[in-house]
Amino acid sequence: MNNIGQRIRELRKKNDLTQEVLADFLGVTYKAVSKWECGLSMPDLSLIGPLTRILKVSADELLGLTPVAMDLRRAELEENLRQAWINGGELDGFYLVYKAEEIIVREYPDDMKALCNFAWTTSNRALHSENKEEDMLKAIHRFETVIENTNDQNIKLDAIRGIVRSFSYIGLYDEAKKYAELVPETPNVTKENILEDCLRGDELRKYRQQRLKRTVHGLLTRMYQCSEDKVLAVEDCEKILQIIIPDGEYFEFYFNLVDLSFRKSITLVKLKKYNEAINELRKYKEYSIQCDRCDNHKEEFRYTSMYFDLLVLPSNIPTEKVLPSYSETFKINIMDDIFSPLHDRDDFKELLK
Repeated sequence: MNNIGQRIRELRKKNDLTQEVLADFLGVTYKAVSKWECGLSMPDLSLIGPLTRILKVSADELLGLTPVAMDLRRAELEENLRQAWINGGELDGFYLVYKAEEIIVREYPDDMKALCNFAWTTSNRALHSENKEEDMLKAIHRFETVIENTNDQNIKLDAIRGIVRSFSYIGLYDEAKKYAELVPETPNVTKENILEDCLRGDELRKYRQQRLKRTVHGLLTRMYQCSEDKVLAVEDCEKILQIIIPDGEYFEFYFNLVDLSFRKSITLVKLKKYNEAINELRKYKEYSIQCDRCDNHKEEFRYTSMYFDLLVLPSNIPTEKVLPSYSETFKINIMDDIFSPLHDRDDFKELLK
């Protein structure tokens, strides 16, 4: 490797050979030997065999490929890389890091993690390069090599993330999407995380709004599940919807509200807060009516909230009824024994009309 000259000098002296004698044995000039030992050049590949016999070592030992030497060399390179991050990093456009990683991948070409890191550094440098597209393609090529040659799923995932971003940086979104489809689902990274890097403009904003909508659906459910005070939890959920959708056209979120309002009604009855329970049942009834409207609308519904203004609830052609409607389910549910303390009240009977 790059210390072969130093090893030749040490082994030559160990064998009591002068530069001139070694040169004569090899059929080269003593100046050639001197250049090797000074690190100015390296011996020709055809001389490695003769050198090992003259110096009485194996080729691995001569080239510094013994396990101990390799470990020491790798430790040296890793320390150089660490210092590069300390002394340069983003401040110098990743130049020092790039150079340190370049040496590592040259000396350890089968190390896919090192190559993946090098590809990321190449991509980051390309963002500020005068030849952005050309340099980004170099990063893409390195990411491709990692994807094709590693069996480590974490390294492959990191390379896919890198290649998707690199393609997106130079406007090749279709190519980016192809690689995004290869993403293996993990607890920390999903295909959605990667696909987001492939989109721009309103397409990106719409994609994020769709993700936000799913997140809110999940949030409302989890808030109720995680709280001991179920009444307060439902009220907090309603407040969140009021903030996100101030015009009150909740559309698909009515399905969340139906469930939450029903559960809140049960809790209020158990607490013997009967007047409040009746008020909540009125809301439950209204939410059920709105769910039926969403289930059977013939026109498109469009959100006006700034968080969902690109989303449309497409028309839904009613099909043959198999299950009860939400309004019918409402009437069935409130006749449950849990609501028996309310059944004789006039305001409860009004709910059945």
